[in-house]
Amino acid sequence: MSSPQVRLKKSAVTGKAPLLDDLSLGELAINYYDGSLYTKQDTGGVGIATTITNLTPWQETYGGGSLSYTGDINVTGNLAVDASTIGNMKVGTGNTDVIVEGDMRVTGILSVGQGTITLDPSNDIVKIGTSQFKRQTNGNLKLTDTDDNLVKLEVDSVITAGPGITTSNSTNRVGIDSFQASTFQSAIYNVQAVQGVDVDLTTISLMHNGSQTYQTEYATIRTGGQIATYSSEYESGVIQIYAHPVSSTSTTFKVDRTLIGTGAAGITSTSTTSTAQTAVDTFAKATYKSVMYEVQITRGISVHTTQLHLVHNGTNVSMNEFSVLRTGPSLASFDADISGDNVRLLATSSNSNTTVFDVRRTFHEQ
Repeated sequence: MSSPQVRLKKSAVTGKAPLLDDLSLGELAINYYDGSLYTKQDTGGVGIATTITNLTPWQETYGGGSLSYTGDINVTGNLAVDASTIGNMKVGTGNTDVIVEGDMRVTGILSVGQGTITLDPSNDIVKIGTSQFKRQTNGNLKLTDTDDNLVKLEVDSVITAGPGITTSNSTNRVGIDSFQASTFQSAIYNVQAVQGVDVDLTTISLMHNGSQTYQTEYATIRTGGQIATYSSEYESGVIQIYAHPVSSTSTTFKVDRTLIGTGAAGITSTSTTSTAQTAVDTFAKATYKSVMYEVQITRGISVHTTQLHLVHNGTNVSMNEFSVLRTGPSLASFDADISGDNVRLLATSSNSNTTVFDVRRTFHEQ
């Protein structure tokens, strides 16, 4: 006797599936072109909501090399993929979104787009094209190129509370400003710290020699106890200014700064190779009665900064110097006089090596 054969309803037309009337409950049909197996499914158990179900909705390539599926896949448990065999995983095309409701942890490298963004948890670096965000040991983020040179970050909207405003809610140090060391050698900061009803106002003079920063703080006034201390560092060509709140109460720092550097806007520069008295600024005595000077002196890697207040009565000049900050010995001394119709700020270099005076002035009109 020959062996019995089980024959299913069948089709070789791609995409063709049986209709409800083509199958009875428990009966199977096969599309041997698509490789799909169908049955009639009675989800209600009483002949209601009866439908034709594809028991093999995936597509397997010839030879069994890969599977594809069009539609949603819901996993209620864990989905594990053998790391030794996984290749590329492609999710959708065009504007298809990948939505993760919950946490997603990547223990390797995650690339987005054509290698545009790379997240590497092994060294806390986020790479964006040829630039990268790198987490520093102090918790701050630094934006550099692949050679660790700082690059600019441009935004189309405000990313802090306002110009020169930083808010902190911890006692960790927080960056309140930075500037390029190659452009500016010194700066003067007026910093207001507000914590609840308490206010702290201070002035900080800061300078650097290309590898180290120097600062002094003065004219501090506060309504209560000390709110914060301040520090600065030279970091990869950038001067960073930090505030150190004394408590975790919300503290807002508002910063106003004056940057001084040779060739910078609003700066008058004078170079001398003599120890003779040199006029580094002049103004018409008939126009102004008082002026405030911020002066930076550089010689090689040595830096010397000072502030001068000057007043005159048309005949005599009085001057007060304060907030002197130096990386080493004094580079110059200052005096002032009236010559003809002009008031002159005079500098005397301490030696004949090339010395540059960068002067910023603020007038009070009569």
